[in-house]
Amino acid sequence: MLVKCSCCGEGIVEVKCPWSARERYLADLANETNSRVVENGGILELKSSHRYFYQVQMEVFVWQVDYCDFVLWNHKEIHVQRVAADKQFLLPLVPAAERFFRKVFLPELVGQVFTRRNENRSPAVNGCVSPDGARSKLGARPTQVEKLDQYCSCKGPEQGKTIACDGPRSPIIWYHFQCVGLKREPKAK
Repeated sequence: MLVKCSCCGEGIVEVKCPWSARERYLADLANETNSRVVENGGILELKSSHRYFYQVQMEVFVWQVDYCDFVLWNHKEIHVQRVAADKQFLLPLVPAAERFFRKVFLPELVGQVFTRRNENRSPAVNGCVSPDGARSKLGARPTQVEKLDQYCSCKGPEQGKTIACDGPRSPIIWYHFQCVGLKREPKAK
């Protein structure tokens, strides 16, 4: 949730309601083996090595805000911690997150590349490789790096019906109809 106030600026709120702690005190979580929190001078703090911390830092980065109010809640109590943006922590992680978004999340979101039934999966899942003759949106031959990032998530041959993605930040310009789940061309607005 995005929040804004005159004294603190813009931030986000992340709420976690751990089922495993539904009937316990939150301070008891600090004693668990893979705990998400540590107790520091009687105060609970989100562990910087826990995946929740990584999630919070990435959300702060993506939303371009200064902080996240991390809320840990159960039936007995509530804990709120303000987690400041930590660019030193996050910057080394950004390239991997961008690769994951481009190569996994976006293709799945647009074309269900990984969750489609086997016989309907795109060539990417079956191991096809991008051809040398792939062309960019303007018809010019792309560089080797552009070939990997601009022609369909399946990296298959430049053939059949395709559709362009006009999003300014999309690394892939052309998609095969089959790879994005289209049977016919969408109607223009």
